[in-house]
Amino acid sequence: MFWKGNEDFEDDIFNDDTASDEALSEIRREQERISKLPVMIQAVQLFELVNGIVETFSTDDEISLHYKEVMLSDVRKLRNRIIATEDAEYFSLKMENAVLVKVAAQNILAQEAGLNLLCLADPSYLEVLRDEIEVFRTLFIEWTNSFDRSRDMDDGWNLFKAR
Repeated sequence: MFWKGNEDFEDDIFNDDTASDEALSEIRREQERISKLPVMIQAVQLFELVNGIVETFSTDDEISLHYKEVMLSDVRKLRNRIIATEDAEYFSLKMENAVLVKVAAQNILAQEAGLNLLCLADPSYLEVLRDEIEVFRTLFIEWTNSFDRSRDMDDGWNLFKAR
């Protein structure tokens, strides 16, 4: 199921003897904060759009099923990696997850081009998808610019350096 905010939050997964009301409340606050991020709101909208597009496929042949599987996988990665990025404490870890968000969005665009070439989806739907990915891209840039570069650690890979 694609998480859409608090209606999918299940208290019983946290209701063990060690989970305090304060801990549950903090989890809910963090979930609400993340769900209100513009980049997350757009990711949810992209999920709904991609899901709608793949439901319009007129055939269940191997190619259509492949596109459906890949596109749904990539659009789910947007949400999952945004959550992972927000959960990361250090700049380099945030950036690693952000790169995976970017790659998933670019993969959706690559799949869109294939759908267009193979005439598997309505071109007007694909145009909307391209436009919505562009909105996501601009929100993504704003979001990654908000990461605290001063809070980092050396991960030994020397890939992202805050300074």
